[in-house]
Amino acid sequence: MRVRAGAGVHHLQPPADPLDLDALRSAALRRRAMYGAARRRGDGRLKVAVAGLQWLGAQAAAARPLRTWNLYTARRGPLMAAGNAYNMFFSIAAAAVVGFSILGLVLSGNPQWQEAVVRTVARAVPGLIDTGGGGLARPAQLFSARSFGWALAISTATLAFTSLHWISSVRQGVRGIFGLELERINPLVKLARDLGLLVLAGLALLLTTALGALTGAALDLVIGWLRLDAALVAPLARIAGLGLMLALDMMLAVGLFRFASAISMPRRAMLQAALLAGLGATVLRYFSSLLLGTVGNNPLLAPFAVVLGLFVWFNLLSQIYLLAAAWGAVAAADARARAAAEEGLDGLSLRRRAGLLRPSRRRG
Repeated sequence: MRVRAGAGVHHLQPPADPLDLDALRSAALRRRAMYGAARRRGDGRLKVAVAGLQWLGAQAAAARPLRTWNLYTARRGPLMAAGNAYNMFFSIAAAAVVGFSILGLVLSGNPQWQEAVVRTVARAVPGLIDTGGGGLARPAQLFSARSFGWALAISTATLAFTSLHWISSVRQGVRGIFGLELERINPLVKLARDLGLLVLAGLALLLTTALGALTGAALDLVIGWLRLDAALVAPLARIAGLGLMLALDMMLAVGLFRFASAISMPRRAMLQAALLAGLGATVLRYFSSLLLGTVGNNPLLAPFAVVLGLFVWFNLLSQIYLLAAAWGAVAAADARARAAAEEGLDGLSLRRRAGLLRPSRRRG
């Protein structure tokens, strides 16, 4: 496409693919050349400034953070995150009812473990349990089951349906970020895999709860033995809790990317994506009280503050996971490009390879 402006004809290049690093770098070099040409021609300050800003923008577009964002928005990440948040709300609500009902039966007569479970879930999903600052349900309501009855059976069926639907929406979102179509595999195999992932996620949450309780007990023993001030050791407990939640988030991210979505990427890219998802979720939890309080302070939204706060929180969390998937897609594309370049060099003779890798020298 050509646009005539003044005395020249400018060719408008389509935006480069965020996964194509070479094309982005070439676009930055072209913008740099245009900026230099504008300065040499003595164009007006405005034109030179615009050319300089376009050059800086092209350079920024070649950086991985902006490439990740551009890929996320180009492949409808915000829209898919909204759908994931909707499904996540009903899935988490059903999981809370079923999980606490079963744990209430298993841990009946053991209030310490029940309190540990409540603390872990409250940290993992702020606003779900009312621990004094407001929430969707109180612990006494969740632990109210006295036997396995029809209500628990119906809740379990609802949990399975909503959770499987949530995993399906996550799969569609992650594969959409990677530009892949949905898998065409045996539905029974997919169902078994998704159910296995749900069971592993539940076991990971229980393991995190147990480790958190054991860590707290160990710190109490150390405080008693060494006669330390509890205020000095409290930050260690806080760091240990954050570390456990970070590990849980990273395991969940790997499960959603690798197993639920069947995404294959280099180990380093997978680790980066999982770490980004874990850190993002940790930061989001840290500011969750501020987020939920902002929704509750609005008089129009106050009657629905808990539900709306959870929807907003789930939406932001879904965006974090899809942004992490976009980061992994960019990292995987760069790894493939490097592997292709190295394979191309391997096919050359030693003399030609040395000529390509030798730095250029100016002849004066």
